[in-house]
Amino acid sequence: MRRSRGSDFWRITDFQTGTSYLRQTAALLLAERATCDDLAHLCASSDAAGRLAGVLAAGFRLTVPPATRPIASHLPLAKLPSPEQHVIQFADAKVDLRERGRIGNFTVAEHWRAGQHSTEQERLFSLLVERLADADEPVRLQAAHFLRLLNDARSEPAIAQVVEESEGRHLAVAPLKGVGRVWLAGPFVDHGRGFQSVHPPEAAAIDLSALYPQGDAQIAWKEVENATHIDLARKFGPCDDASFYAYFRLETVRREHVRLMVGSDDGVKVWHNGREVWSQAVTRAALPLQDVVPLVLEPGGNDVLVRVQNVSGDCGMYLHYRALGSVAVRLPEKLAADSLAERLKSAAGQSGSELSGEFLKVDWTKTVAEADAAQGRRLFEKLGCVKCHAVSADASGTGGASLADAAKRFTLAYLVESVLLPSKQMSPLFRRTSIETDAGQVVTGLVVSETADGLELLQQDGTRRTLVKSEVARRELQDLSPMPVGIVKTPTELGELLAYLLRGEQ
Repeated sequence: MRRSRGSDFWRITDFQTGTSYLRQTAALLLAERATCDDLAHLCASSDAAGRLAGVLAAGFRLTVPPATRPIASHLPLAKLPSPEQHVIQFADAKVDLRERGRIGNFTVAEHWRAGQHSTEQERLFSLLVERLADADEPVRLQAAHFLRLLNDARSEPAIAQVVEESEGRHLAVAPLKGVGRVWLAGPFVDHGRGFQSVHPPEAAAIDLSALYPQGDAQIAWKEVENATHIDLARKFGPCDDASFYAYFRLETVRREHVRLMVGSDDGVKVWHNGREVWSQAVTRAALPLQDVVPLVLEPGGNDVLVRVQNVSGDCGMYLHYRALGSVAVRLPEKLAADSLAERLKSAAGQSGSELSGEFLKVDWTKTVAEADAAQGRRLFEKLGCVKCHAVSADASGTGGASLADAAKRFTLAYLVESVLLPSKQMSPLFRRTSIETDAGQVVTGLVVSETADGLELLQQDGTRRTLVKSEVARRELQDLSPMPVGIVKTPTELGELLAYLLRGEQ
């Protein structure tokens, strides 16, 4: 980075081709020393490298407070969880940071909302907003990153559009994968009412052990292999005026945008985690990739239910998806109340089991119905569940599986087993990793992010630890859940937790 002669703005040499460390150092120096006019010149540069430099510098100045500047008294600070966190051990003494000034946690958005914006801050904000329409995608995304930290209503719609368009372009060329396996139920007679006929699978959380009366017969969920294309007419015979349901889970470690690609004969509806997200009441022959259904997956298992409504003649469906990150298709096991009791009994009888016998003879339906959901909410925080699990779809990622819309997604038996026996129906994506460092220290948890140089581990107590890969002596992926066993001590506690999750009071 150098200042050009006879000019009042800064020039960046090889800003895009240099190392990330040099780019960051240059941008931080610009943020510290350049004037607003300098940054405006850079943001309006004819080359993308200059505009990226301007956006980085403007963003750093706007969102990263100087490390040595005291925090103004009118800006909010949340207290640290424990007094010990205020004390730092230096080489020769311990220092209580509270004696040096205000200390606590805050977000950039909290201070942006609480503070009076200076003329310079508003100008920097405007520079970043202008770059959301930049011709270069890296510039647009970098501007969106800084503006998202502010959570300002003036820029949020434009940010969402930039991110959605970028992900859409990349998803359009992502590898196409077949769903592979599904649970299938049908045919359900529609009585000439099409989608206006509502059948049990779409009315509540999917219970794979359920039997649905249909005339003189009963419909059960059946596992179907090679489900990328299902010829329903060939499998079931004539099925005019009838609907079929396919059910599966898409699992991911982090929040992930995907495209579900559906073909259907005839009409189709799609639910994601109990919410209807797509509907096409059409008459057509089934072809691959007819409908593109955008989904935003939450961390953990995401329930996908697809209904195909046949008017007459042939009937079938195609199921594919595109994803940029690691997304897996998985089928949950059938689990009824009686089989839950047997599984808990079997687990309690194993050597070293921490499952108390008082959990084995509980009427969970009655226990949850009578439980105090407000106390369950307090337990959710007290036991540390909130550190790993989000309970609303718009909550920020916490690392563990999302519990948003639990009542629409999970049966009571599934939730009971998941808490008491967390490794029983564990997703392969959420297996625990054990790491031994060169210093001989062993740490375990869920790997929530990883780069070529390091990784971040979500530990059982909800804290995160960053490790340098060059200091890792051994790494082992285990067939165990990162979630601790025995987190609830009594059936009453579990009933209260589940009452909180299932009554939709999050």
